[in-house]
Amino acid sequence: MKKTISILLIICTLTLCLVSCSKTDENKIDENKITEELIISELSDSEGELDGTLTITNGTSDNVLAFNYVVTGINAEKLMDKNFTKNAAQKLLANPGSITYGELKVCNAFNATMTVVSIFHEDENFDSNRYIDEILSIICDRSAKTYENWTISASVDQTSDSITIKAIHD
Repeated sequence: MKKTISILLIICTLTLCLVSCSKTDENKIDENKITEELIISELSDSEGELDGTLTITNGTSDNVLAFNYVVTGINAEKLMDKNFTKNAAQKLLANPGSITYGELKVCNAFNATMTVVSIFHEDENFDSNRYIDEILSIICDRSAKTYENWTISASVDQTSDSITIKAIHD
């Protein structure tokens, strides 16, 4: 039952993230003024709960200039396997009922990274495969990406099975 609820929450969050990636100009986030409330609202699940820990590292709650989002309880070893993570993300979108517990843990980290990116990333010509590859590049290749003057990077800690997603305003 817990696995089913977790899968449903991840599917809902992934769907919301994918939809938010195609924001129009009238919904465009002012990259010069991001609030802690906005970040929490974007990162929260349907019940208003965060899966991880949010820390503002620069700025104030009314004008965030940098933040870290840490999610624990992931399978860090599997997460760093780019093919496994890509297959798990695609499987979750295509057939969520067939996802394994290990894939679910990987998708939690993938989803957290995708959600942070979706706060800043706007793409009118959204392509889910290209977007999945961008998120994989941030996680597995440790490649920082810049969206709307915000640089997003991630580091995976295999000792604590956690991922830290960093967002810094340039």
